[in-house]
Order: sequence, then structure tokens, then C-alpha cells
Amino acid sequence: MTRVLSGENTARAALAAAALWVVVCVPFAGWNALRNPMDARENALEERLKAVKFVPEELPEPDEAPLKMQRATIIEKTALWQPLIAAPAAAPPPESKPDLLEKLKGVTASLRDQIRTGDSVKIKVHLSPEDKRGRWMSVGDKINGLTIAEIKAEAVVLSLEQNGKQFTAELPRR
Repeated sequence: MTRVLSGENTARAALAAAALWVVVCVPFAGWNALRNPMDARENALEERLKAVKFVPEELPEPDEAPLKMQRATIIEKTALWQPLIAAPAAAPPPESKPDLLEKLKGVTASLRDQIRTGDSVKIKVHLSPEDKRGRWMSVGDKINGLTIAEIKAEAVVLSLEQNGKQFTAELPRR
């Protein structure tokens, strides 16, 4: 016949199992904590180290004569001190970029004075502050060695070709 445990008996059985686990496992855990398995090996190693006697070894003094002879032989070989590859020639200094804004100092392009005929546009350019009348110029005209490349609504683009390179600057229209 099978016996059915009630709630109270189940609680007692669980308490008894926990008590049994504590009674059995806790002593083993304490014994392992107190007994270090490495203690015996450490003691044996310390005994072996005490048995070893330290004897300082005397090293002979180095003989300087062969070193001096080798040094003199190496220094005498002049070919050893010559460069293997000749040094390259010094590079020429980089070309300086022309100061286009300096060439345009005092030059002003008019924002209001403009003539449009078909695809071409002419604007009035004052070459110096003293130039009150100004000159009418269009794309392709030159100002102080710079060529007008493009006329925009807010600026005039000027270009200069020097040593095969194209340099540009914008002159704002006022």
C-alpha cells in the first residue's frame, strides 16, 4: 500500500533532508578548507632549497689585447666607411605660387555696371582707386597680366598660366 504524505509531512521530510545534507557536507568542506594539498609540496621544496649551497663563480678578466687589435683592423678598412650609394642631388626648391591677390591690389569690378549682349557680358573694371571712369572688359581681357576667365554674378574669376600650371583668383564685384 502506498502512503501519501500530507503537507506537514512533506515539510518535515524536506527539513530532515536539509539537516542531513548539512551534517554530511559541512564537515567535508571544513576539512578541505583546513587541509591545503600544496603545503606538503611547499615544505619539501623548502627543504631541498636549504640543501643547495651557493658558490660564487669567479669569471676571468677579459683580455683587452684581441679587442684592440680587432678595433684597429676594422678602423683601417677605409672602404668600410665609404657610402654604398651616392647621395642624391638636392631637389630644386618648390616653385612658389604667384600672389594673384597682390597683382589685383586696388582693382575693383563693378556689381551694377554691366552690359549683356547675347552670350557675352561686359563689366566696368577700375584698375586703381584713382581710375574714376573705369574700363569695360569681358572674358579674355587682361588685367595686370591676369586673364578674365569668367564673369559671375558676385565675382570675376581671373586666371594666370605659369610654367604649365593654371592659377585662379576671384575678384569680388562691388
